[in-house]
Amino acid sequence: AAVEAALEVFGPEAELRRIEDPEDIGKTVEAACRDGAEVIVAAGGDGTAVAVAGAMLGRPQAMAVLPLGTFNYFARGLGFDEDPVEAARQIAAG
Repeated sequence: AAVEAALEVFGPEAELRRIEDPEDIGKTVEAACRDGAEVIVAAGGDGTAVAVAGAMLGRPQAMAVLPLGTFNYFARGLGFDEDPVEAARQIAAG
């Protein structure tokens, strides 16, 4: 439900790419960047955020974090609100 609410904030231009296997994070990020994504949003906890950040190294696209984990240290360290809808509003506002 949090992801769906965030997608409403992001608007119709946003595209959700689900990752079932953590091994696919790098390939998914690469494909999204190749397909023209301007911002990659990691929706998950600290492990997901760190994995996506690693895949983003050297890429010109921006990255944001939609905090959906237990502790959300990564998102909090970047100043994102821990409420997913508020974080989505922060991301959308740039």
